[in-house]
Amino acid sequence: MAECICKLKKNKFNNLFDSRVEFEKFLENVPNFCSFIAIDSNNLTDFKISPDYSPTYDEWFYLETDGLEDNVKRHIEKIYEHFRSSTDLSNIDSSTLNDIKLVMYGEETDSKLKINFQVITSKKYIAEDKKFLFFDNGTKLLENNNLLQFEDKVDFILCEATKRIYFKQLSHLNNIHGDFKHLYKEASSGDLRDIFSTQLVDLVDINNDLINNNEISSINLKKIAFYKSNGTFQKIKDNPSQFLIYMNKFDVLKELISGDKISINSDNNMKIFMKACSEQVYQGDFSGDSFMANANKRL
Repeated sequence: MAECICKLKKNKFNNLFDSRVEFEKFLENVPNFCSFIAIDSNNLTDFKISPDYSPTYDEWFYLETDGLEDNVKRHIEKIYEHFRSSTDLSNIDSSTLNDIKLVMYGEETDSKLKINFQVITSKKYIAEDKKFLFFDNGTKLLENNNLLQFEDKVDFILCEATKRIYFKQLSHLNNIHGDFKHLYKEASSGDLRDIFSTQLVDLVDINNDLINNNEISSINLKKIAFYKSNGTFQKIKDNPSQFLIYMNKFDVLKELISGDKISINSDNNMKIFMKACSEQVYQGDFSGDSFMANANKRL
């Protein structure tokens, strides 16, 4: 049996429709949201390996739900429980429509649920004091309050059979639980000092004002935290000469090298250093030209 429920603020859940007739209309009008795409394994990227990769329209990140923090897993299990006991949920009413954070469509096959999610943001609500004209066999005035603009698209997918969650943007998952952001958190000032004053002190000279004055951008702090956790900095520490050989191949990286050290004096220097850490600067085998990738996807 297919069901459609919604998650509201304060972790409340409601049925989205109060009749099967309205639910059937919904199915007809948003067929992409109410069906499940077949995701090709070649179009999947493990977020924990390549969090800075940018998926194309038919590509997805995935996370193994068994590997998530216990409090996050409890919230996922709660969603499964609500679908299995949706008859116990009350129906949404107009006064709480603008509290919706997620709309969910789910189906159970062989006792396993698969659920499509769409994130509802404030810009999808139509202000109560506005009036709209629309044409439906004659011009009419639409005066209903609490209108919600719904799109025929899927933001992320939860699959009980594969024990995975598929998504494009990690921020969307914060609507299940805010602790998803810990998967790609920013490096702290303590992390920075540990990396650049201890781990890489023999290879990297960093202007300490960048750390002391919080002058490193959020995206660079996130990448630093990731490269610390996945062992990239340890590999560089273990093979500093090889890393310098790589950097000296490309002018954009070579500009950071002073003697036998890497000099980082600005956030832009840090951005380039992050590109070097993930080997996103490369030479084309055919053209011989140098390129800089926007993100990496490990094959």
